[in-house]
Amino acid sequence: MYAITRKLVRDEWNEFVDKHPAGWWWHRNEWLDYSLAYGDCITNDRSWALYDNNEVHAIFPCIEEKKSRDAVGRAAMGGTPCAGPLLGEHFTDNADEALMLLSVESKMLSRPLAWRWSYNNDHVEELVDALIRRISSNGFNAFRTGWWTSVVDVDRPEKERWKNIRKSYKSVINKANKTYDIEWSDDFNSYQKLRRDATNNCRGNFLTYIHQKRWMDAGFGKIVTAKERGVGNAGESVTPAPLQRVTAGASPASSTIASAYVIQYKDRAYYASGPSIRENVQAACLWEAMQVVRVPQFEVGWMAEPDGSANVEFFKKGFGGRMEPVLVVQTESW
Repeated sequence: MYAITRKLVRDEWNEFVDKHPAGWWWHRNEWLDYSLAYGDCITNDRSWALYDNNEVHAIFPCIEEKKSRDAVGRAAMGGTPCAGPLLGEHFTDNADEALMLLSVESKMLSRPLAWRWSYNNDHVEELVDALIRRISSNGFNAFRTGWWTSVVDVDRPEKERWKNIRKSYKSVINKANKTYDIEWSDDFNSYQKLRRDATNNCRGNFLTYIHQKRWMDAGFGKIVTAKERGVGNAGESVTPAPLQRVTAGASPASSTIASAYVIQYKDRAYYASGPSIRENVQAACLWEAMQVVRVPQFEVGWMAEPDGSANVEFFKKGFGGRMEPVLVVQTESW
């Protein structure tokens, strides 16, 4: 007898994600916690799991975002689509059954929502069709929409990858490497202050930085920094400093002028954040990250189609990556 639970043990949830061929970082509890802390709206965790005989058979990540306490919430993570549901082997060919069980408990299938899958999406084709049928039966117009992500195969020889980089980026990377010290760093506080400075103190509350620091401590998060040459070596620190509550301009000037925060999980790395206070340095930080990660794939970042941010899309397409589809199911009202 299947039971629906919201209070699944964290380790059990993450173990299911770790084993699932379509599971990635966005499905894990660490990212759900980060999504709850992100932004300036009211957030609630509406995630579910189907559980039977001491075994997890499906998970449904879902963060509800509301503009006000009385507003109708929508399913989203930081203003972007939620990570899509994952079904175990029993439901692989019977997604309708899983959704029927979920719909008894969940009101979110009757609200504006968007779910996405970008990792081995062959495993979710039937689930997507079933989702569209179920959501449409609740009176919403649900449909697939095309998103993309740029993925660089970093297990290829460096010279081969260098040939595929945009010509103008090669010049920028070479110049930055001659001007700055660009390398891996464990100095999270400098990254935090740089991000505050680069965004005028308006991106990310303190809780989001706590989560990012925890990812680093657990080996999932890594940082590349660009520092003024001769000011200090980014790799000198042996014992990482405690996380500090800093705001833009509140701490002494840092020599860090650009940074790239990278999430590494399974066989893929993801470029998650790139604050910079100098032009034409970020590409060099990203290139350095690609040289050191010990995974075969490096995801520069995903984008909607059409993407409203032409500059962001231009940057992400500059590293010679292949354009990989991101499957998104959303309601018209989302």
